[in-house]
Amino acid sequence: MRMTDWINRAMGLPAVEYDFEARPGGGSAVWGRSRLPIGRMRWREFPFEWREPDFYRVHRVFASGPFAEARLGMDLQETPGGAEIICTSEMEPRSAIAAWLIRQIIGPRADREMRRIVAHAEEYLR
Repeated sequence: MRMTDWINRAMGLPAVEYDFEARPGGGSAVWGRSRLPIGRMRWREFPFEWREPDFYRVHRVFASGPFAEARLGMDLQETPGGAEIICTSEMEPRSAIAAWLIRQIIGPRADREMRRIVAHAEEYLR
């Protein structure tokens, strides 16, 4: 979750607070919550898929807010002389307004900010 917090801050997103609920069969359920200018969001944070250095994936199912579900990830593929980073973001809107926000504002901003983060990492690694 530390890496998620770093990426969120780098993209200008608000802080996330986490709650942990004990599950009857053992383990815990993780819930995240955050506040955006368009309202509060609460989501179930499923276990991250992380196989370093190949990929990182996040799956969230929202209980409240403009989105119903999100699948986010980063794949790293070795190339001659370096690596290629492929970032993916699939968001299911809860409404037509949320769909518009994803297409017109959130998607383009996420693309722009992830490119900036990758460029910063690339510069650091040189």
